[in-house]
Amino acid sequence: MDSVSQLSLVRATEAVLFEGPDGFRGVEGDQYYAAANSFLDEVLRRRAGIPISLACLFVAVAERAGVVKGALRPVSAPGHFLLAFGIGDDAADAADFVSRAIFIDVF
Repeated sequence: MDSVSQLSLVRATEAVLFEGPDGFRGVEGDQYYAAANSFLDEVLRRRAGIPISLACLFVAVAERAGVVKGALRPVSAPGHFLLAFGIGDDAADAADFVSRAIFIDVF
């Protein structure tokens, strides 16, 4: 599957998970550090979580939808957690990947 089709699957996953009143959302404020935000069963039940929990959910759903395993990569940013989408050689150096990647903030 080409990168355009893969990106379409990523965008569809984003829409299904996060759009609309019943979409998943990030938690903020006093609730951010609650343990329930790290337990995937609670994230699924409440439809709310912290960035790393939402990213894990996003990757799992996207790969089940047909996104190539490894096309979504975790990115730890200062004070945050992102996903990077990119198709290409797994052996490519990180700088090359970053220059071509599309970053996804699931929070």
